[in-house]
Amino acid sequence: MTQLTLHELFKSHILKASIASLGYRWNVGVDKKEVVRFYEDLLEKSLKQPYDYYNLGNIKIFDLPVKEITDGEQRLTTSILFIAALLFQLRSIRILDVSEIEIFEDVIKSNFTYKFSTIYEDNSLFKDYVIDRIQINEKIKVSKSGQKILSAFDYFTHKFEHTSEIELLKLLQCIVNARCLLEIENIV
Repeated sequence: MTQLTLHELFKSHILKASIASLGYRWNVGVDKKEVVRFYEDLLEKSLKQPYDYYNLGNIKIFDLPVKEITDGEQRLTTSILFIAALLFQLRSIRILDVSEIEIFEDVIKSNFTYKFSTIYEDNSLFKDYVIDRIQINEKIKVSKSGQKILSAFDYFTHKFEHTSEIELLKLLQCIVNARCLLEIENIV
C-alpha cells in the first residue's frame, strides 16, 4: 500500500467506477446524510490550526490502463463533486490562479481527458453537468444514482455560494491534500 494525497492519486491515475458498481449511493437528505457529514468533516479539518489532514481511508483499484475502483468509489466520487463545485465557485469570484488550474487539470479534467468516470449510465450526466457545467435537459431520464450525484453537487454548490474566498481556499487545500492508502490489485 502507498500513502498518497488525493491530488497525487488523480495526477498519477485515471480512475473509473467498477463495472460491478451499483452507482453513487451517498445521500444529502435527512435520514442518511453522508454528503453533509463529508462537508462538515472537511470544514472542521480546514479550520484547525495546525492543519490536520483529512483521511479518505483505503482506496483499492484494479491495475488496468484506466484504473477501476474496487473500494472507495463513494468517497472519490464525493471528493470530485466537492472539488468541481468549489472550483466553479472560485471561478465565479475571480480567475483561477496557476495552482488552481493545475488542480483542475490534475484532478478533474486535462484537455479532453476526464480524470474520473462514474458508472456508464451516469457518466454523461456527470461529465456534462458536474465537470463541463452544461445544463441538463429536464426531459432526460436520470437514474437514481444520477439523481444523488446531482443532489450532492447542488448541495456543495449551494454551500459554497455562501462561503468566503479564504474559506474556499482552505477547503480546497484540505481536500486535495486529503490522505488515502492506495492498494493496486493486479488482475491475473
